[in-house]
Amino acid sequence: MHGYLLKELTMKLHLFLVIFSLFISPILANEASSSSVIRIENAWVRAAEIGNSAAYMKIINKGLTSDRLVKVRTDACNIVELHTHVREGNIFRMRPIEAINIPAKQTVDLKEGGLHIMLINIHRPLKEKEKIKLTLTFAKAGQVSMIAEVRKNNHECECKSGIF
Repeated sequence: MHGYLLKELTMKLHLFLVIFSLFISPILANEASSSSVIRIENAWVRAAEIGNSAAYMKIINKGLTSDRLVKVRTDACNIVELHTHVREGNIFRMRPIEAINIPAKQTVDLKEGGLHIMLINIHRPLKEKEKIKLTLTFAKAGQVSMIAEVRKNNHECECKSGIF
C-alpha cells in the first residue's frame, strides 16, 4: 500500500512541477527579454538645422529590478550624451551624466528642461516629420531600438536658439 501512495504522490508532484514550470517560464522569459521589460513610448527628436539636437521619450520599466540607460547610438551624429539640468544660482545648465536610472515598475520621462539625450554636432539638418533611429543600451535589458519622429521644439529656453 505504501508503494502505491508513494507512486501516486510522486506522480502528483511531477504533474505540479510541470504545470508550475509552464506557468513560471513565460514570466521568467519576459523578465529576461529587453523588449518586454523596457518599453519606450512617445520618442521624438527636436528639429535642428545645425549644431545639437535632443531626444525625448518615456522609458517604462515593467521589470522587477531597476535598470540604467547607459548609452545611446544614432546615425544622426557621432557623439550622443545623456544629460540633466542642474540649477546654478538662478540659472539652469545642462550637464552630462553617466547613466539614467530606470527604477523597477516605474516610468522615467525624458523631456525638455529635464533628463534628455543630447545629439551633438548633427551630421545634417533634422527636419520636422523625418524619422530617426535611436538604439538605447541598458545595463541589464541590453539594446532597445526605436524610430523617433523629428518635431518642432516647443520649450521656451535657450535650447530653442541652438545655444548649448
